[in-house]
Amino acid sequence: MWITVTGNLFFFARAVVEMKFAATLLYYYYQNGNVDEAFSHESWDTYLLIRHVTELMILFLMLYILQNKFDTRNRRGEGYTSVPSDDGPQVAVTGTESTNYIV
Repeated sequence: MWITVTGNLFFFARAVVEMKFAATLLYYYYQNGNVDEAFSHESWDTYLLIRHVTELMILFLMLYILQNKFDTRNRRGEGYTSVPSDDGPQVAVTGTESTNYIV
């Protein structure tokens, strides 16, 4: 369940950050005729910090999912029988080079 919560937090946080930044740009444009103040050091750093934290959150979530979903190790050892190794030929080829047949 926490995977769903983390994914939803990521998308919600990103949507809020992007809408807030867009609203800030529109506000400064209508207020001053330019958007220079929207890109002040403090507001830009805060915007990038939130974006990077949400990106790290979703990257760690994807890493966790990929490591656990495609893990082929049998941790309990139940139901495992080893397959015997056979180093002999797997197929026999007959005929000449132009007419090879797999038997």
